[in-house]
Amino acid sequence: MAKRLSEWWGQNYKVVAWIVLTLVIIATVTAGYLYITRDTNPIPKDIRSKLTFSPLAIPVYAKTYSVTDYKFTTSENNTQTLSYSIRTNNNSISLSQQQQPQAFVEIPEYKNRFLDNVAKQYDTVQTANGTIYLGHLSKQNNKQLGIMLEKGLLIFINPDKEMDKAQWRDLGDQLEIQKKSN
Repeated sequence: MAKRLSEWWGQNYKVVAWIVLTLVIIATVTAGYLYITRDTNPIPKDIRSKLTFSPLAIPVYAKTYSVTDYKFTTSENNTQTLSYSIRTNNNSISLSQQQQPQAFVEIPEYKNRFLDNVAKQYDTVQTANGTIYLGHLSKQNNKQLGIMLEKGLLIFINPDKEMDKAQWRDLGDQLEIQKKSN
């Protein structure tokens, strides 16, 4: 029996080697294709397909942030809002965003009045994605609030616990624009 196997192997080792090599190549190409074409957009497909704007989101590879509870709503005046929860170290942060209303562009002092009256702005933080305006919500026990008016978006950031400027900057730097689906 061993002699027959040895004879068979001697006659067919090239065929077996080609089959193994072919399988390795197919596996490598398939793995490469799956890696290159994987979906890295953190926003669920069913929500992405409804968006008419390109939102900012925490990427899936962010090490110190995890994102859950994506929600998409449309108000009575057809304003679309994307919201989600961000968890980091010992803080939970709610983020909601929509397209910037035209008033921010059309009315020269609208932005400043909005930041003074709605956000009670007290400071700003510069990030890689623009400015975060820090404020306190007087009707909610002076709770800290961050607002971004960047890339055509109006973004509200509400942490459960107060954040310092370094934490705000790190959060703002993590955000990445996500292309809307067509």
